[in-house]
Amino acid sequence: KRAAGEQAGIFVESISVVQNGKLTRDEIKMISSTVLRIKSEKITAESLGGSTVQYHCRITALVDTVNVSKQMYRDREKFTEAVRRNQDLERELGRVNEELVKLKEQYKTAPASEREKINI
Repeated sequence: KRAAGEQAGIFVESISVVQNGKLTRDEIKMISSTVLRIKSEKITAESLGGSTVQYHCRITALVDTVNVSKQMYRDREKFTEAVRRNQDLERELGRVNEELVKLKEQYKTAPASEREKINI
């Protein structure tokens, strides 16, 4: 069933981010969205000896490609929004890390009484 769906329509999107000559993020998303209506299905098992079993599967399916395109578009929008949200979170994490570095520096130079208050 999956193979039939992949032949009907598949969408691949890749996002690679390079910073200072180093690959920092590499995402590959594959979407295979289909509406399959199985017309016939035949599955037979064949023992090859011991605990090995080989399955033979044959299906005849109708694929609604109009719905494939619609679903792929919706999935792409969701993926794009997730990437945008991830970028926002990465920026926020960078800001928080910068603030943490500053606070650690302030802690190092703070009087002992101030450090005591912070540690409580």
